[in-house]
Amino acid sequence: EVVDVRPLTADSGRQNTVDGQPSTVKYEVTYQKSTSLFKNKQTVRANNVIFSAGVMGTMKLLLNLRDVKKSLPNLSGRLGTMVRTNSEGLLGSVARKSDINYSEGVSISSIYNFDEMTRIEPVRRS
Repeated sequence: EVVDVRPLTADSGRQNTVDGQPSTVKYEVTYQKSTSLFKNKQTVRANNVIFSAGVMGTMKLLLNLRDVKKSLPNLSGRLGTMVRTNSEGLLGSVARKSDINYSEGVSISSIYNFDEMTRIEPVRRS
């Protein structure tokens, strides 16, 4: 579990090797084992860091690095807006008559926005 990402300044003098060639390290990444009782932090250095925003706590991490730890203060102020998650509730339905077959036809028939937080999309599984 990553707990901090800090850009290193050019004058830090830290060197790394990429494909056998010297390269200036740009980031320091601090992480800890998420399943361990003791959260011993370890640090690695990297030329590049790729975030997969919105997945497995990445959005929470990025907001924390920008707003709390201030280690990545230049992240966009739009970070966290317009995020769509897959926190869906799947419900089943059955027909009252045995001659109705819901497994055929249009997959997504409509979208109903109940309120600001609730969106209902009837779908079928084929």
